[in-house]
Amino acid sequence: MRRCFDLARKGAVKAAPNPLVGAVLVYNNRIIGEGYHAYYGGPHAEVNCINSVAEQDQALIAQSCLYVNLEPCAHFGKTPPCSHLVVASGIKQVVICNKDPFEQVNGNGIDYLQQHGIEVRCGILEQEGLQLNKVFFTNIIKKRPYIYLKWAATSDGFVGNSKQRISISNRLHKLWMQQLRSQIPSILVGRNTVSIDNPLLTSSYATAQQATRIVIDPLLKLDLQASVFNKESNTIIFNYLKNEIQEHLKWVRLTEEQPIPNQIVDYLHTQQISAVLIEGGPFTLNEFIKSDLWDEANVCVSKASLKEGIKAPILKKERCINTFKLKDNNIAIYKHQDNQFI
Repeated sequence: MRRCFDLARKGAVKAAPNPLVGAVLVYNNRIIGEGYHAYYGGPHAEVNCINSVAEQDQALIAQSCLYVNLEPCAHFGKTPPCSHLVVASGIKQVVICNKDPFEQVNGNGIDYLQQHGIEVRCGILEQEGLQLNKVFFTNIIKKRPYIYLKWAATSDGFVGNSKQRISISNRLHKLWMQQLRSQIPSILVGRNTVSIDNPLLTSSYATAQQATRIVIDPLLKLDLQASVFNKESNTIIFNYLKNEIQEHLKWVRLTEEQPIPNQIVDYLHTQQISAVLIEGGPFTLNEFIKSDLWDEANVCVSKASLKEGIKAPILKKERCINTFKLKDNNIAIYKHQDNQFI
């Protein structure tokens, strides 16, 4: 099953908003086939696994056990149902990590396999599987993107000042965040962050399309010459004044009826944007924290001291799940206490 996880991770960049899935076919303790879901709309892991079996091993498929980290699908979508293929292949044993909560699957794949005489075991390394597909499970069960928070603070609890950009984290932390950016489909900042820092919000590690950039600019006060509006990626601007599309820029109008964070995550979900990294500033981060809309927080604390300035956000309902050092920066990863997928 852990080999399934390793294979599944290979689809991390292109599979979204679909889940990460790997499959392994084993005959008499020998792997004869492997596959993973490589890109959205492409063949599923089970298909690639069965198709990978060498010609001399084809006769062994029906005598083999299929391991897969997510329940085989049972519906016709962009591809035919994988559960039908498994039955047609003659496989008699299937071991599954997690049940698929998607309403058109949700046990139907397992039922189909069992109805056709296949022995099914489910729940193997279940918690590790939930962690692997934390984004997918959040999308399906909570009907919103997976929400990462990120900030860097000084040892005395400040993130900067309102007049100029101040670099707090070190080069290693910046490189680590560049890698994280490359794995998340959207990055969000507020108006003040654009005004003070003029960030690009792109990643030098991105191998496919850059993440969608998201800016909150309620009264459209930002200069469109700012770096975040260039053509390196698409940018969504949430505001109170207009809905409009111009090439790579899209303005989405907010209402006064709901908190801004709720409207944003609802909109991103309708656009199948599976996850969002909120990079600041502190006002924006605190708004999401107050709305109880976050799943994971990456907090960097440096040895630097400012003595005054803008206070760092304060988490609520947090639980620290990991700490490590990047030279003189202390990194802490927190999860929301209600997040059952980590």
